[in-house]
Amino acid sequence: MNMDNSYSTTITPSTTSTQACQCEEASSSMKNKFLKAVKEQRSRLYILKRCIIMLLCWQE
Repeated sequence: MNMDNSYSTTITPSTTSTQACQCEEASSSMKNKFLKAVKEQRSRLYILKRCIIMLLCWQE
């Protein structure tokens, strides 16, 4: 049997750079989502801390 290699896939530099670019965009997107979530949680903790301090310091 003679195997024809015309159907084998070859990776060209343009395909690898496109794949790398897509991977970087995906990781960048994930990083931005993560940073946004961290920033939101920090804001919530700050508000909670301020409320607790206000309640503890409240004098009548």
